[in-house]
Amino acid sequence: MKEISVATPIIRAAGQGDKRALLGGGVQTWKLLAEDTDGAFFLFEDAMSRDKTTPLHRHPDSDETI
Repeated sequence: MKEISVATPIIRAAGQGDKRALLGGGVQTWKLLAEDTDGAFFLFEDAMSRDKTTPLHRHPDSDETI
């Protein structure tokens, strides 16, 4: 019989998680880290101040969805 591996869900409510201040204004709240998901993905909330923009950039070693 094959053993089935089941991941334990991680649930974080709005505002929960590690917070990081952004240069130019705003806060990122890190919801799930790569180590939480066995390297599958990283998830964060981004609350930017009015008129804050993120410069055009790339993450060549990662897939990214916004």
